[in-house]
Amino acid sequence: MVLAHINDKWRRYKTTIKQTNFLPYKCVNEMLKNCPKSIPESHFRKLIAYWRIEKAKKMFAQNKKNRAQQKFRHRKGPINFARIRARLENNEPSTQAEMFVETRQSTKEKSLDEDTLDVIAHLQDENKKSKKSAIRAFQSIFGKEKAGRVRCHGRVTIPTLLKKNEEITTLKQQYATEKATLENKVDVMQKEVDELKSLVKMMLQQKSSGVDFDMLAAQLGSTLGNPNNDAHEEENYVEGEIELD
Repeated sequence: MVLAHINDKWRRYKTTIKQTNFLPYKCVNEMLKNCPKSIPESHFRKLIAYWRIEKAKKMFAQNKKNRAQQKFRHRKGPINFARIRARLENNEPSTQAEMFVETRQSTKEKSLDEDTLDVIAHLQDENKKSKKSAIRAFQSIFGKEKAGRVRCHGRVTIPTLLKKNEEITTLKQQYATEKATLENKVDVMQKEVDELKSLVKMMLQQKSSGVDFDMLAAQLGSTLGNPNNDAHEEENYVEGEIELD
């Protein structure tokens, strides 16, 4: 993943160098006179030589043509999709539909094409119904995922990594649920202990006042055998032992 980010940064930097220090000039000498300060001249010579190869020129032209034919291109430039996804998430992972809508919005107030606007409107309508409905709508529009890539997740996310992240999220949710259940059970137990302490304290305070200890014992027994407590414990029952540090 780190190498993929480095590669992406290098590609963008190389594109900037090409646009500012290569394309505006016709001869190599002029290019070398405007060699970027951040690149040694020997390295820049090799880069110029590569850009001037006919095979490379054909590849650049084909890539440009392919980009022009792409539909629904995102409008976030170099902004990392992981950051966008983290901003959208609220206790649960963001869907591809939500990511599509967010990343296709123009940040420079440029108008979007009608096809993109129609898809955004459709996904937003479905998302208002439910996330599952929006997911189905997204899949019906874009079809199956291509091998090794996941739409709207950036360049570094692959299906296996996405599945792993989903499993981790599920485990975290299960842990949070079990933790809350155990904490609730401990609170109930602590409440019962406090009640027992109060009864014992009352017995000691009134030991010499002629209190009916049989009545107190019955009261103590009713506290321990309270059916409401049993029902409450049944609701909060968790298999396995509870280990308290």
